[in-house]
Amino acid sequence: WFIPLPEADLDDWARALLMVLPGQLLAYQRAVSKGLDPDRPQNLSHVVRLGL
Repeated sequence: WFIPLPEADLDDWARALLMVLPGQLLAYQRAVSKGLDPDRPQNLSHVVRLGL
């Protein structure tokens, strides 16, 4: 996929924000094409606790 960005000068953070959504859509489509359910991953427990 190619999404053209506007010709205006964008900061690196703004360009990164514009790339997040296409990346997530690509990951979603790839998971669905493999027959996986992205809303219910197999090896993820119900509660994720981080030991901080």
